[in-house]
Amino acid sequence: MKLTSSTLGKIILCKSPDTTICEQAIISLYKSAKTALSKTVICTFASLAIFTLASIDLSANSIDPVGTCSNDIVYANYIANHQTGTNPNGTFSNDPVPGKPKGKLYIIGGGSRPVTMIRQIAELSGTTQSGYAFVLPMSSGEPESAIERAKNDFYSVGVKKVTGFNFRSDSNLGASNDNIASELYLKMIDSLRNAKLIYIPGGVQSNFMSAIKNTAVAEAIHYAYQNGALISGTSAGAAVMSRLMITGNQLNPRPGNGYVTIAQNNMELEEGLGLLQDVIIDQHFIMRQRLNRLVSVAIEYPETLCIGIDESTAIIVDGDIATVAGESQVIVIKNQNGKKAILNGLLGAKNMELSVYLPGECFKLK
Repeated sequence: MKLTSSTLGKIILCKSPDTTICEQAIISLYKSAKTALSKTVICTFASLAIFTLASIDLSANSIDPVGTCSNDIVYANYIANHQTGTNPNGTFSNDPVPGKPKGKLYIIGGGSRPVTMIRQIAELSGTTQSGYAFVLPMSSGEPESAIERAKNDFYSVGVKKVTGFNFRSDSNLGASNDNIASELYLKMIDSLRNAKLIYIPGGVQSNFMSAIKNTAVAEAIHYAYQNGALISGTSAGAAVMSRLMITGNQLNPRPGNGYVTIAQNNMELEEGLGLLQDVIIDQHFIMRQRLNRLVSVAIEYPETLCIGIDESTAIIVDGDIATVAGESQVIVIKNQNGKKAILNGLLGAKNMELSVYLPGECFKLK
């Protein structure tokens, strides 16, 4: 059986409220498949159909079960580990994954990365002894260069193996509408899920999220984190760690450069990876004088802990504890009473918490 868009559409377009009808259609397709790869792709799309029940426009032979208009929806590890047609996490989303993650986060505020920090990342991940690092360069405007720079950094401190892949590039996927399950794509997803270290360089955080949102890439990152991997990112790679992500854009900018007001509805936030649920990360914090924008976010999102990480500085997250590493400070802001005042578009709040942490100091995320 040839896996065409119309074939997979039979699964995706199943909208019957009686899920047994969907299941029967899927079973029929599965039985008619002639290869193992065809069978696993059908199961993959079945899992998406069950959880989205989305109506898809298949005109022009497009496949888009989760609204991404990309081929980045193949749930690769399903091939090896799942035969029931279900996604173990329910959806490809940034919702919390059940259970405390076994992994750690190493979140860098951008700028130069001292060799001591690179070495610490390598040691915490265990990649100087075994396993490998995987670089995800989708934030960068020069993704191949970003991969090479990261490789050089990690090799210099004794990491045994470093690989990387640009999931934004269709040419890398080697997939078409009639060849959804690109062998290269599946291989890269499997490698990402099993990496001991995942590193996200800087660039534009919205570019990264547009490339991986609701995809097997996002699921693979969560899977790796849940199972013991160290996830590290710098600059834009730091911003994407949280559920809500500062994009860097102002919705109502004033004349001049930078963030010159503490104003209502000015900061643009988008969906991030969600490795941290009730935290918002800002980067280059002291060097680029970003206090105004993080105070604005803290006032408008009182349920979140707002963390500003300076350049050449990081927080190491292990469970609910964050430890400062590097050369500068980390600012933590919380609108603890949850109240705000608004006057002519300007924000006000009283008795907010603000702490300045030095390298080696710890603070709780909850």
